[in-house]
Amino acid sequence: MKILVAGAGIGGLYAAYLFGKRGHAVTVYERANGPEEMRYDWHDDVNPEAFLLRGLKIPEGSFPKKDWTFISPCGNVLEMRQSEKNKDFSIERREINKYLCGLASEYADVVFGSTVSGAYVDGGRVAGLCFSDGKIEKCDLVIDCAGVDSAVRKSLPVTFGIDGEIEKEGVFCAYRAFYDAVEGEKAEYSNKVYMKHCGKNGISWCIVDDDSTKVDVLIGRIGKLGKEELTEGLTELKKDNPVLGETVKRGGVVCRIPVRRPLDTFVADGYVALGDSACMTVPLIGSGIATSLAGASILYEVAAELNSAPAEKLWEYEKRVYDAFGAEHCGVDYMKKWLLSRKNSDVDFLLGSGVLSNSDLQEVSVGRLIKPTFKEIVSKIRAVGLMRLHKLLPLAFMLMRTQRIVKIAKKIPSVYDEAKIAKWENALDKACG
Repeated sequence: MKILVAGAGIGGLYAAYLFGKRGHAVTVYERANGPEEMRYDWHDDVNPEAFLLRGLKIPEGSFPKKDWTFISPCGNVLEMRQSEKNKDFSIERREINKYLCGLASEYADVVFGSTVSGAYVDGGRVAGLCFSDGKIEKCDLVIDCAGVDSAVRKSLPVTFGIDGEIEKEGVFCAYRAFYDAVEGEKAEYSNKVYMKHCGKNGISWCIVDDDSTKVDVLIGRIGKLGKEELTEGLTELKKDNPVLGETVKRGGVVCRIPVRRPLDTFVADGYVALGDSACMTVPLIGSGIATSLAGASILYEVAAELNSAPAEKLWEYEKRVYDAFGAEHCGVDYMKKWLLSRKNSDVDFLLGSGVLSNSDLQEVSVGRLIKPTFKEIVSKIRAVGLMRLHKLLPLAFMLMRTQRIVKIAKKIPSVYDEAKIAKWENALDKACG
């Protein structure tokens, strides 16, 4: 097949490497002028197994992540301890860019400085890509890795049944910067994460990097992050963290990241969405490195032997993604929305009462659901006492609903049947609220 990849995302570059190595003619189009300008100037957390299981090396400059400390809106502190075996690594995004670009370039063409403006649709199928300079490039398969605001996905006909715009509640607007550290000051806790910081729907964090010269700052809000909210967030972080200096040493931009369940449908004739374009991120934290690599692997397994790309064949890719992680992420997405809808006092209760155990925090931080047994629920009730049972019951009901959502998501049709897919989508949308 002739394959065009829109955007040099992590999943897109890895897919280009896999398909190109197999003998397919692959071209990646990226609007940035080179690997050093691509995506985010920061590091993200990922379990090393995401790389090692695929025979990929862990990019240079990576380091084991410190334990997280969660701060409630009213100041309750809950520390999460990870075992050495399960610790994530912080991996520099631009090192991933260079590494994966190098791999892909061995077997595919990677074209920088080229802006894709939309899909070229012909005869009811995606038959190529359109570019900002008016050029059209035809192909057998388009892999859309152009991000949460993908111009390719937005340009698709509504008859394809693929969401063009992502609702604002499904987008995390994050300011990320590395500030200088104030000499002589030390951080009280490791990796401080502020839940519903300043009472807003979102989080902030303040982390002193390993070399003790930089402070990693994130201020993120669901839907939008205005100048006033950003200023307020920085002011409050500085009050609580004297180590945080005034000078930005790197970063300092606001990015949009999907934090919702995967799209209901992300395949069509001649088209697949991958990574952020398909909302393949952990809904609670927005990390998409591991899921993008997994999605690319699944796509390759499904389509490596194909000579054309009809939706009937590509649907197996979506089904396997839902089986692998998408269905569970539907439940995590509901958990996130529930948490953001709670009063600040309820969030304080969850973080300060002992209801959430260390293992619970580890599960949700990597996109897995909390699945307490009956014995564990009884134990939690005893821990909080009957007088506060009214605060625990909503959590129990939420956990039960997340399990129901996952069950519905796992009932994704095994074959491409438009009527069955529509019925499944309606059931899932209704369950997710």
